[in-house]
Amino acid sequence: MTEEFHIYSKLGCSHCKSLKQVFILKNIPFKEYRYPEDFKDKFFKDLFGRTATFPQVIHNGIKIGGASDTLKFMKENEII
Repeated sequence: MTEEFHIYSKLGCSHCKSLKQVFILKNIPFKEYRYPEDFKDKFFKDLFGRTATFPQVIHNGIKIGGASDTLKFMKENEII
């Protein structure tokens, strides 16, 4: 099964940029969705909660969390 990462980001977010760089440098494919071009505020809050910050990551349909949670998940699962 192919690993599927979906990154929900927004322009100007330094954590989003840094996390995407990890994916690019490690040649890990991902699909990016950018606010507000690809989704609106209500969609984001309904999906991740009212206090969620950018970025948010979903892996194979499971919500991982923000940048630090994603890096931790990737290390624990030997993805990076």
